[in-house]
Amino acid sequence: METFRQSSLTELGRGEILRIEDGCGHDIAVFDGMLWVTQDGDERDLFVGNGDSLRLDRNGLTLVQAIARTRLVVSADRRRRPQRLQLPAECL
Repeated sequence: METFRQSSLTELGRGEILRIEDGCGHDIAVFDGMLWVTQDGDERDLFVGNGDSLRLDRNGLTLVQAIARTRLVVSADRRRRPQRLQLPAECL
């Protein structure tokens, strides 16, 4: 099982799974193949195929499984700003 880290072309073999943590606003675009997508707290099973895309609408764990060998891109929502890390005074 792979974990999403960056926005780049990814290839999943049939049955392989990609984990996306807190991906609300991320887009999944399929260039070739078919994906099954399930999001934490969502009862729907979503399928994304050739030329289709899906915007994740919630945080939590999202699992993306290739139904067939699939080429896809997962891109982060650019409007989301990284949270600032607050260091304790003793770390400064």
